[in-house]
Amino acid sequence: MIANLRADATLDLQKVKDAINKVYTNVVVETEADVTVATTTVTAGTNSYTLPAGISRIKSMFVTPTGGQASRPLRRMTLDQMIALRSANAGPNANNGTVNAYCILGLNEFEVYPTPQNADTLTIYYSIRPTPLAADTDVPILPEPYATECLVYGASADVAQFTGDPDMSWYQQLSDDSKARLRTHLNRLTGRVTGQFNIQDDKLWPAHDPSVDIRDWGN
Repeated sequence: MIANLRADATLDLQKVKDAINKVYTNVVVETEADVTVATTTVTAGTNSYTLPAGISRIKSMFVTPTGGQASRPLRRMTLDQMIALRSANAGPNANNGTVNAYCILGLNEFEVYPTPQNADTLTIYYSIRPTPLAADTDVPILPEPYATECLVYGASADVAQFTGDPDMSWYQQLSDDSKARLRTHLNRLTGRVTGQFNIQDDKLWPAHDPSVDIRDWGN
């Protein structure tokens, strides 16, 4: 398809490769198709940290205190909210404890609250930017048929814009449709989970086995 866009097979070869990698990165980032996990140890008395290399978007964080159990997902807040929280809890040790919140600063930095007292373990789930395709044998992380559709149609739209092809909008529509199909596939892959009224509850519910069921509903 790209060969039909009046791109020179030799002179424009690097442009075509760049177009493919540009689309590849865009599709993986926008659909969050590649999610990984990293752990880091926080430092007692330090509340400023650097995000893992190659991070695109944070999905969730939790902390595991030294010798303790993993926490619930950390709260995400703005810098202003965090500063206000630190200000409201005055005193030399009032802002120290086990991390329960974070805020993002720019592309690479984040702050945590409260300031860690111990070298607890912070676990970060995040989507990443893909490694650019270089060799002819390189394979994208996207599954088929979505990989071929997204990369071919997306790169065709980019090259069509470069060459001034009158069918550029048609290629762009094909690209958008292929990305939408991939996003639908990924949404279905995670299962049917509603995002509405996702209320976390501290209540301990009765055991499933009625023989050991102590019906204390928190009253």
